[in-house]
Amino acid sequence: MKTLSAKQLKVLGSLSWRAYRLLASRGHVQELYDEWRHSYTEDVTGCTSWRALSQRQYIPLVNALRGICGLPAVDDNTPQDKAASLAWTAQDRAAFWELPLAYVAAIVADKFKRPDATRARSWNELLDPLDAGQMKQLVYTIEARGRKREKKAAEKLDLPAPAEVHISRSTMPPQRLADWRGDVLATPAPATKPKQKGRKHAPVCQP
Repeated sequence: MKTLSAKQLKVLGSLSWRAYRLLASRGHVQELYDEWRHSYTEDVTGCTSWRALSQRQYIPLVNALRGICGLPAVDDNTPQDKAASLAWTAQDRAAFWELPLAYVAAIVADKFKRPDATRARSWNELLDPLDAGQMKQLVYTIEARGRKREKKAAEKLDLPAPAEVHISRSTMPPQRLADWRGDVLATPAPATKPKQKGRKHAPVCQP
């Protein structure tokens, strides 16, 4: 499972600060914000640091904080098993490399001897019959095909192969290739609390 994005960290920062101020105004918390935030995060997810959270833990924590603020819960569409997570990753990487459904369907038809795959009209229809092992192979193939197409386009324009910024190690190429290309793993920006009226500076969250 991927770790949280910078945008998700900011959402947690905003919600947790709002929840903390509400609880503090009613005398329900005595500790400082960061102490309460880490403790509450551990109560809900088992982790104290937002940087250690997976996508599966994000929505439960968001909804717990929204509940404190009197806000309705949001739907949790996070993949709940390995196959679903890989299916999400396959779609995400296909979109990143701008590979259309028909292109990926042709890969599935050839790689897994499934000629019927070319008739798929949706990602669910294409990916649902694949098991976790096949899905993992498909993700690797999508990455390889995407990089190959981009490399050919770069060579045609006499440009160096572009480096990538990856939000998860699951999409990083082998280390030697990553070193040669200059690929790096993104570091999510720390979330910050919104500025409050009457204060010159809002305190900064350190996930």
